[in-house]
Amino acid sequence: MSPEEHLKYSQQQFVPETQYIMPQQQGQQMMVMPNGQQVVIVQNPQQNGLINASYICSGIGLLFMGIILGPIGFGLGLIAFNNGDIRGKGAMIFGAIVTILSIIVAIVILQSAMI
Repeated sequence: MSPEEHLKYSQQQFVPETQYIMPQQQGQQMMVMPNGQQVVIVQNPQQNGLINASYICSGIGLLFMGIILGPIGFGLGLIAFNNGDIRGKGAMIFGAIVTILSIIVAIVILQSAMI
């Protein structure tokens, strides 16, 4: 590619009047418009750690200690959902299902032990 073609390609991709400034906080971008107005774009960062921890707690809760780990998974999903990550809703549902199943299994085991 010749230098003229490279310059033409780069001019098509970027608007020279727009200046991008490095984000000040995670999920925040500040942009200066051609008219000099500064615009801050705020995006909610994904809550990958909370989502993963929620699914791991709930998944282990399916095997044992679901009465404890299910509500923890539900709580982590709720925190992620309140922070703006829509995947937290699925994590909350999974944590609730694990909790309910664990309570049912505990009731069945206690009932069979009393007979």
